[in-house]
Amino acid sequence: MIMQMKKKCFLFEGQGTQFPGMGRDIYQSFEAAKEVFALGSQVTGIDLVKLCHETKEEELNRTNNAQLAVFTVSMAIFSVLEKEFSIPDFYAGFSLGECSALCAAGVVSIEDGFEIIKKRGEVMQNCALSQKGAMYAIIGLDDEIVEEICADAKGYVTAANYNCPMQLVIAGDEDSAEKAANECIKKGAARAVRLPVSGAFHTKHMQQAAQQFYEYLKGVKFSKPKGIVYSNVYQGEINDFSVMPEYLAKHIISPVRWKMEIGRIIETSNPVFYELGCSKTLSGFNRKIDKNAVTYNLSAAGAIKGLIGGEK
Repeated sequence: MIMQMKKKCFLFEGQGTQFPGMGRDIYQSFEAAKEVFALGSQVTGIDLVKLCHETKEEELNRTNNAQLAVFTVSMAIFSVLEKEFSIPDFYAGFSLGECSALCAAGVVSIEDGFEIIKKRGEVMQNCALSQKGAMYAIIGLDDEIVEEICADAKGYVTAANYNCPMQLVIAGDEDSAEKAANECIKKGAARAVRLPVSGAFHTKHMQQAAQQFYEYLKGVKFSKPKGIVYSNVYQGEINDFSVMPEYLAKHIISPVRWKMEIGRIIETSNPVFYELGCSKTLSGFNRKIDKNAVTYNLSAAGAIKGLIGGEK
């Protein structure tokens, strides 16, 4: 009897997973990772080794720096796996991570990927500075209750990130978001944590950034992927790669439906997941979305070496 190997899905992390010193052991352990850092530094004109390994937390957390740093480490890990491990069947990423997924799947070249992320981070950072906003992670309350609280709030606040069961991020005007977060606590939420970001991402606050990003992307070449790429916006797979400028602009102002997206991937294919990035955030989400989902976290050089040696 021939055993059928389970399919593989690579997951790419988003902004918020960055920290000073990120990816240092991966950079020091793999030549392929060093090549990605060098290429990205050449393309962007920014010393990415210094950005990831030496930049202090406050500066690293700026949207333009954070996005470029997370993308760099994610693609460094992918480059190692691409040379020494099986290519995945599926690609998915959380917010910024979806751009990493598209690059890994060959929809854009890695050179264009670095340019795209540099531009994305810049326009979102500038937009956040011009229109103040806030984001809160609401933990321990049903999505429907959180959505109702947002709908009833004065001003503008809305659901932005559907992370996993009982964890929904809301975003909008600073006052409205704060009041809605407090109301969630009154209605039974365990916690309401303000996120260390500069604006209300994945809401209409980012409309100006989305328009600027769209204009930039019209000059980028997009190709069909090597595998299947899943969408934060539509939850299912992306089918039309002829409208990527419109799609990626819409992506900036649309909620990240991660809980639904991972649920769809499990329902249709039930693959083994591999988290590429600097933290264990997506592995944690997966455990809450489906306790039976198998996820390997690859945020450390030792885990990558173990994976390559064992070919899981």
